[in-house]
Amino acid sequence: KRRRPENREEQDYKPQKRSGGYALLLTFYREATKPNYRGFMTKAELQRKAQPLCRNSFTHFKASYRYNAWSAISALIQKDLVIKIGFPA
Repeated sequence: KRRRPENREEQDYKPQKRSGGYALLLTFYREATKPNYRGFMTKAELQRKAQPLCRNSFTHFKASYRYNAWSAISALIQKDLVIKIGFPA
């Protein structure tokens, strides 16, 4: 694990425009501001609504790359920007 210099301040997470993280955060924000928002979204509906905001696919991998846009969800969870609840069958 890399060590960070002690004088370096913690930087805010700012995903690049039209990236997976950007599309996911913007989709969560838009849905959360709707009066009929349930307080959660399924993976399928999140991917469907976020896809138009992202330049990469949420469901298909590029042949030469092992990540897709959905991979950004891990960073959002790690940075406590998204809460993952449940593992439906």
